[in-house]
This record gives sequence, structure tokens and C-alpha cells, in this order.
Amino acid sequence: MSNLQDIKILIKEEKFTQANKMLNQVLLRESQNQEALKLKRELQNLAYNKNIQLVDQKILDYQQLYLEKKYTQLIPKLKKLQTYAPGYSKLDKFVLKVYKEYEKTVQDKQGGTIKTLQNSIDNHIAKNDGKQAILEIENYAIKHQENPVFQKMVLETKRKVIDNKLIRNKKALKKLNAPSKFEFLKKLYQIDITYPRIQKELYKAKKELEIYDKKHKKVYLREAKIQLKIMYNQKKYPECIQACKELLKVFPNNKVAIKYFEKARDRQIQQNYLMAYAKITQSA
Repeated sequence: MSNLQDIKILIKEEKFTQANKMLNQVLLRESQNQEALKLKRELQNLAYNKNIQLVDQKILDYQQLYLEKKYTQLIPKLKKLQTYAPGYSKLDKFVLKVYKEYEKTVQDKQGGTIKTLQNSIDNHIAKNDGKQAILEIENYAIKHQENPVFQKMVLETKRKVIDNKLIRNKKALKKLNAPSKFEFLKKLYQIDITYPRIQKELYKAKKELEIYDKKHKKVYLREAKIQLKIMYNQKKYPECIQACKELLKVFPNNKVAIKYFEKARDRQIQQNYLMAYAKITQSA
């Protein structure tokens, strides 16, 4: 208990790092210690609130950089600040405001470059060459990592490519069977997994695939059972055994497959025994 008392004193003195270290040691020994868990939550709240105070002060300090439009100096500082108070709306709004102002500045300075680049990307998409469109903007964004405008263009281009593919293949998609349609949409989804439109399309295709699989598994099972019976009656025991194994991979514990597997195996053993006996009697 003395450990917890020491921790409380450290918290009161706002020595949060030391208090957190000691609390972790206590919880390592007693993971369900309710008082320690309560102190942990209290410590996290206090530490977060202290960070909020720090962030508020820093936002005031950075106003001069913002007024002087020194965005390239300001943005890295704000990114670092966000790690201290994740989800703090006041900071997030200020960051968004700075980014928007920075984008306007960049567009004013590099308007011609952006327009030329956008035209080139749109031409690739119009020619159904989405791969080249994405490659071009990604290469440009890598060379200008400090510029959020080009990072934004990467996302926009990927989504344009997805939209273009969906529009061009609208009729063809209706004719595809469920597995082919799902595979096609899955490739588009991999271009941008955050795009709500392709998320929705892929989800619908997945549901269609589940229905398709269920239906075709029934057909496969029915036909497989018929084949097992035919192979067994024709005394093709090795083939029957192998077919049973394949069927059990898809339908584990299937009673018909197990039944014919055991019957064919017993017949095969009996057949092998009779063949061996016949050879022995012939050579005697």
C-alpha cells in the first residue's frame, strides 16, 4: 500500500512520469488492483489536461508564425504538437486552418504546375491508363513531400481511377459471375481502401459471392456423392478413396464421404490381399 501512497504524492507534485512508472510496476504485480487502476485513469486524465494547457500555450506562441505565413515552419511544429494531445478539437481546427491557407499559397505560386500536372493525369485516366496516372502523381508527391497539395492529389487521382473503372465496366460487371466480379472489385479496393464508394461495392459483391458459393457447394456436393457411388460400384477403389479425401477437404465430417472412404479402403485392402494370395499360389 505504501507504493500507492508514494504514487499519490508524486501525482500531487505533478511528477506524472515517475508516478506512471511506479503504477506500471504495481499493475505488473497486481493487474486487477482496483485502487491502482483508478489511479491510472486519474493519472492519464491529469497528464492529458496538462498537455492541453501546454498545447493551448503553444497555439498562442505559434500565432506569429501563422500571421507571417511561415507555414513550412509551422506545419512540422503542429504535427509534433498533435502527438501530445490527440483528438484535441481546438488544435485540430487550427491545423486544418493552417493547411488550407498553405494550400492556397502553394496553388497561387504553383498554379501553372498543378494545372499542367492535373491535365496530364486526366488525359491518362481518359485513355483508361489509371496505373500511369497514379504513378505520375505519386512520383511528383514523393519529390515534394513538404507540399500537402500533391499528397491530396494522390488520393483524388486514385478515386478518379476507381470511378472511371466502375463507369467503364458497368455493363460488363453485370455479366460477370460472383467470383469474377468480387476479384475485379477487390483490385479496385486495393487502390484506395479508404474510399467509401468502393467499400460499399465490395461489400455487396462479397454478399453475392457468399450466396454463389453456398449454391454451388450444394451442386458440387450432390454431384460428388453420385460420382463416389459410381466409382465404388465400378470397383475403382483408389479413385474413390482419393475423391473422398478431396470431398472431405471441402466438407469435413461429411457422412457420405466417410462411408464410401471406409468401404472403398476395406475393399481395396481385401482386393490387395486376394491378389497377393493368387500370386503366391501360382508360384507354388
